[in-house]
Amino acid sequence: MADYDTMRSYLDKIVAGDFVGAEEHYTDDITVHFAGWKDVHGKDEYNAALGEMMGMVDSLQVEEHDLLVSEDHAVVLNDWHIMKGDRDERVNHVIVYHTEGDKISEIWVVAEDQGLMNDLMSD
Repeated sequence: MADYDTMRSYLDKIVAGDFVGAEEHYTDDITVHFAGWKDVHGKDEYNAALGEMMGMVDSLQVEEHDLLVSEDHAVVLNDWHIMKGDRDERVNHVIVYHTEGDKISEIWVVAEDQGLMNDLMSD
C-alpha cells in the first residue's frame, strides 16, 4: 500500500541524490521503465541506470510540483532542469509508481517532450 509519508521519504532521498538510501523503498525485483530509453530490472540495474543518466549530463536538478497517492500507486509531477554543454533545458515529467506493501515494485518515467529527453540523454 502506497502511503504519503513513505513516498515523501523516498522522493526526498532521490532529489537529494541519495540513491543508496532510496534503495530501502524498492522491492528486490523492481522494474523501471524509462520511456524512450530503456527498461531495467532489479536494484543494481536501476542504480546503474541512474548513474549512467547522471553521467550523460553536466547537471540534473528535479523540482517537484505534486505528489498524488492512492492505495497501490503514486504519481509525481516534476520538472527536470538539465544542463549539458551549452544547453540549459527544462523538461516536465510524470513518474508513476506501483507499490506492493510499503515497497515500490515498478516505476514509469515519462517526459512531456520525449524527443528532447532522447536528445539530451544521447552521447
